[in-house]
Amino acid sequence: CRNNDTPSMISDISQLVEKSKYIRSIKLMNCNSSEGLDIFSQALSANKSLPLEELFLNDNEFDDLSPLINSLSCLQSQITHLSLTDCGLNETTLDLLGNILLTSESLKNLKYLGIGGMEYSENSIKTVLKYIQSTSHLVTLDLSGSKNFSTILKAVPGSSITDLNLSDCIFDDK
Repeated sequence: CRNNDTPSMISDISQLVEKSKYIRSIKLMNCNSSEGLDIFSQALSANKSLPLEELFLNDNEFDDLSPLINSLSCLQSQITHLSLTDCGLNETTLDLLGNILLTSESLKNLKYLGIGGMEYSENSIKTVLKYIQSTSHLVTLDLSGSKNFSTILKAVPGSSITDLNLSDCIFDDK
């Protein structure tokens, strides 16, 4: 649905997600989707054996990503690519994501993490920084479209990250 105006796309595919045994990749980028994330999250939670490896929800307009983040921790599969860039991450949900990244078996082999499109604060990135510093699997970090990310950049040299996306970022001088 890339570059479409389909606000209900997420809820429209929820039944498929709930019943599928084979979906490995879901890419719903730039759909202008704003509805149905709760239903989608419930579908993920109901289908713990979904072999999902990639989830890209960039550039959508969600109010609360908490249900989705919590549902990802319930999956039995190993997610390797997760992008929530520019789709409603805020301080609370970024902190929740950091905690889930540190504790969830389904996200322990994450290779790609997209968390761009927000203005970071010291408090919101503490758990994400711990994750970046503790994992040996993460190779790509997408911070595109972000502000105040210098603290995150300081963690990169001691991490496993080899690819860093800083497109359209607003650089702070700290």
